[in-house]
Amino acid sequence: MTYFSNQKYKSRHHPEKRRELSHVSGICRMTWILIGMCLLYPGKTEGQCKLDTGFFSVDERLDFNLHYNWKFVWIKAGEAALISQSGTCKGIGVYKTQLTARSTGVAKKLMSIGDTLTGQVSNSDFSPLFYVKAAHEGKTHSYEEIDYEYPGKDRVKAQLKHWRNGKFRGDTLLSSKKCFYDPVSLIYFMRSLNPSGMTVNQSVSVPILFTDESFDVKVTYRGTEIIEVNDEKINTVKYSFSINGKAFENKKESLFLWLSNDGNRIPVQIETKLKIGSLKAQLKKATGCKNPYSAFPTSSKIVGK
Repeated sequence: MTYFSNQKYKSRHHPEKRRELSHVSGICRMTWILIGMCLLYPGKTEGQCKLDTGFFSVDERLDFNLHYNWKFVWIKAGEAALISQSGTCKGIGVYKTQLTARSTGVAKKLMSIGDTLTGQVSNSDFSPLFYVKAAHEGKTHSYEEIDYEYPGKDRVKAQLKHWRNGKFRGDTLLSSKKCFYDPVSLIYFMRSLNPSGMTVNQSVSVPILFTDESFDVKVTYRGTEIIEVNDEKINTVKYSFSINGKAFENKKESLFLWLSNDGNRIPVQIETKLKIGSLKAQLKKATGCKNPYSAFPTSSKIVGK
């Protein structure tokens, strides 16, 4: 992947730093978790993958600013948006959610990001059925898709296929008694968690699908916290993620997620430390949410109708 177009810039910096920056675009996708995240026939799930739907509205739109920190200097790295709409798939009603991320400004010369992740979930219980990722990073173009099936009670199957620069690279079939989640449907799983029923440092293991494999992510509830975003103090619920990835600085706590401490549970801030620098996503604007924005100041400019 080519992230540095300026030859003078290349020669002044150690090659290792350049290699580490190439991990940033992949980590952006993981945060939407991570952001942070798809569909099924309700009659086939047997209830094993159902989530609480009380936090979500199909009219919801969330916009984020992405920032990269290197040597104590924060630079704007890009923008991201999470937009949902109603639709149908395989004859049932669904929520189709699209996550787009792109690099902007000075950061665009360092890391080329132009990714679109699309997930579809049942509009009755958020069970995942289909997911697609189209990524454009420098001269590299990749495409991935995941097709979910629920063949019987307590059984989930996922068909993972991926292409790179137009060439088919693999086809993997996974089966489990646990529910699988992709980077789009994972965010709904996180928002469905009820923090009032959890104790500080309580953890849950979540199976995540990524490209051609499945791995467990350990999610730990870290309690409530008031954080400042765009000069506004927001009441949040904090979670940490343990992800086994080469680019992450701390395997025990690779990523942190702050959700609004209200009925919407929307992502307010996501931060991850890399071997070189760190990456942060902060909520810029939220509209169309289902419940009152009680975690935000009454005069907030971040949230709207």
